[in-house]
Amino acid sequence: MLPFQVAGMVTIGIGGGLYKRARTGSYDARSCIEAAVLGAFLTLVYDIITNFGVAVSYTLIGMPIHVAFASVLISGALFSLVHVVSNTAVFGTVFVPLTSSLQRLLGGGRTWKEKLSLT
Repeated sequence: MLPFQVAGMVTIGIGGGLYKRARTGSYDARSCIEAAVLGAFLTLVYDIITNFGVAVSYTLIGMPIHVAFASVLISGALFSLVHVVSNTAVFGTVFVPLTSSLQRLLGGGRTWKEKLSLT
């Protein structure tokens, strides 16, 4: 299961890095919506990857992969729903205040890229 959790976290890190690289300008209300949608999507991808890991572990004890994957998705559906909804709310609510604080911490009006390239 751990390798699948690592793969999920790597996917989230790559997604966040690509978002930061593609994002230009200041962070505003539109950024909250983008962060919420990205958070929901990446949470869903993470849940699918880790659920697949659990299904693989079920196949090691003899369960067919399609049955294992279906049973894992069905049994984990409620958790995944709560996980996606809560992460969507958190990402949408916290993104702008957190990025504003980090920008001030890293040098005021400079963007993170400029500040980080100076060090």
